[in-house]
Amino acid sequence: MTRFLTVAALGLLCCTLPANGDTVYKWQDASGKWHFSDTPPGDEAGRATAAPIKTTNTTSTAATNRELKQVFTDELPAEAAHRRQQQQQQDARRAQLDRWCRQARDRLATIRGRVIFIDADGNPLEVTEDEREQRARALQRQIDRTCS
Repeated sequence: MTRFLTVAALGLLCCTLPANGDTVYKWQDASGKWHFSDTPPGDEAGRATAAPIKTTNTTSTAATNRELKQVFTDELPAEAAHRRQQQQQQDARRAQLDRWCRQARDRLATIRGRVIFIDADGNPLEVTEDEREQRARALQRQIDRTCS
């Protein structure tokens, strides 16, 4: 239990001390109790052990990520497969959208001129010129929102 508390105290001390290359001092007093400090002990300096505190990477900033990418340049096979899969999905979505936009523009070109609308049974529908223009405007708005 005492060892656990000592390790926990050291861990807590290391977390609270500034991590900029400072030194932590460790010593045991006359009663056998261990002490940890960022300042050297006064009267027991001969028995103290000094150890530098190493800096650790505790953040994941954009600058840190760029530095890590310079160090770890190789892409793991799983990362490469994931990147390829994401690219394939994006390409498929883009191709599907391009097909839809092409078809919508063709429909728009058709209904801008003289046209006969046919229902599901193949019979001609009576559509006024105003209705045809409304359908053309609605399709144009949809194309403008969806297609680049």
